[in-house]
Amino acid sequence: MSPLPRLYRRTTLTSYATVGVQVLATIVLTPLLVSGLGIEGYGVWSLAISFVLYLELLEFGFAKSTTRSVAHHEALGDRDAIRRTIATSVGMLLVPAFLALLGGLILVAVFPALFNLGATQADAARIICVVFAFDLAVSIPSDTFGATLAGLQRFDVVNTTLIATTLAQGLGWFVVLRLGGGLVALATVTVAVSLGGQFARVLVASRLVGNVPLTRRWFDRGMVKPLAGASGWFFVADLADVVVSRIDIVVVGLVVGVPEAAVYAVALKLSLLADRAYRPATTSFFPQSAALSAQAGASVLQPVVMTGTRISLGVAWPLCLTLILLAAPALEAWVGDDFSSGAPVVVFLAAAVAVKALTRTGVLALQGMGIVRYPAIVNAVEAALNLILSISLGSTFGIQGIALATLLAAAITDLGIMLPHLCRKLGLSLWSFLLSVLKGHLPPVAAAVVAGLPIRDHVRGIPAVLAGAVAICSIYLIVFAYVGVDAEERRRVKGMFGINRARQRSERISR
Repeated sequence: MSPLPRLYRRTTLTSYATVGVQVLATIVLTPLLVSGLGIEGYGVWSLAISFVLYLELLEFGFAKSTTRSVAHHEALGDRDAIRRTIATSVGMLLVPAFLALLGGLILVAVFPALFNLGATQADAARIICVVFAFDLAVSIPSDTFGATLAGLQRFDVVNTTLIATTLAQGLGWFVVLRLGGGLVALATVTVAVSLGGQFARVLVASRLVGNVPLTRRWFDRGMVKPLAGASGWFFVADLADVVVSRIDIVVVGLVVGVPEAAVYAVALKLSLLADRAYRPATTSFFPQSAALSAQAGASVLQPVVMTGTRISLGVAWPLCLTLILLAAPALEAWVGDDFSSGAPVVVFLAAAVAVKALTRTGVLALQGMGIVRYPAIVNAVEAALNLILSISLGSTFGIQGIALATLLAAAITDLGIMLPHLCRKLGLSLWSFLLSVLKGHLPPVAAAVVAGLPIRDHVRGIPAVLAGAVAICSIYLIVFAYVGVDAEERRRVKGMFGINRARQRSERISR
């Protein structure tokens, strides 16, 4: 049995195509947003999005709970159970959808006063909060269909809709800014395109499952308790993740100031490039673990976790190290000297991503098995630590202290609590696991640092920064290919991407 998820090659290729399009859109559009809105306007945009994203938590973890249920029943060949899962999830999410709309209206009242906005910015902030809240009210129940596609391991379909949405939003933002539009026009375009993407996922999921009747007859009360029980702990984990990833900008705005929030938001986007790069390579291990545990129990997941961890570290660590080395020249080339104070923020946040990558696949495996309580509690502890340390260190050291708080909280919880627990649950030796990681990655880290330090001092401008990043990552991966990957794994990777078949065809043609 292969440790890789079903359709993994297709999932990986489309996932990285999605990340590539999103990263390119971020690189191109962020300077346009900053220049078109001004630093204060961009700060309002970043803060409004951060606040509204909290309302997504009113989905209460049902997306992941639905994904796990769909994957479980698909592994058992029970399509009627999948239809009941969809109908039950949509029905239960209608109430949270109403609460999201209500939360948006409350946000309208408090947002301008909370950040002491002027009259013009306050009116725009109120309108975009209402528009985004309406989007959430529609997307919360319809996200059930995206979760269904994930449970069927059809991430390729989800990724295709995300690529189309990103391109359409990017084009819309460009047109709005060129025509002199402001925050309200940007929000309107964003929501219109987002709703189109949601509708596309509803259509495709309904076609794959076949006849999904959203009627009271298909609402299964027997599924309410298992779905709600799992979703409650997924909600706790999601809440903690949002606090960790989004609360920092709010803390900066409250403790340090709105202009500094804009600097932190840009640095955060840069540091999250590594996070966005490695997560798509591991996301499909969640429904894979749910399917395998339904068929054969937890005993088959150990090689799955080992393979997924090697993949996540092989993608995340070279990128994190590159961001750490090139933080200052990258920010300067991307958005200018005004944001150079964000370089230490990039360093600390990239290091936090490297820590999270170590436990990512193991946590997904536990969640796929139905063990969702413990990871959720650990996430909650991390969020609390992050918040406490952010306020304390932020008031003393500014935005650098807030980023350092994120790194400290991740190191304490992921390395000190989560990693030993998941090793015990999966029957892995903690020390053997850590030694395997160090043996495979210490040499490439050392080689990349030795090569990257002189590169950092001589790169100026976006082309030079990109060339330097490619050089550092290439050195890391070349060394890792020799010391961290055995022959069987190299053969498996080549086979997954068709390299061996292409070579065989070439040899036949040459003969």
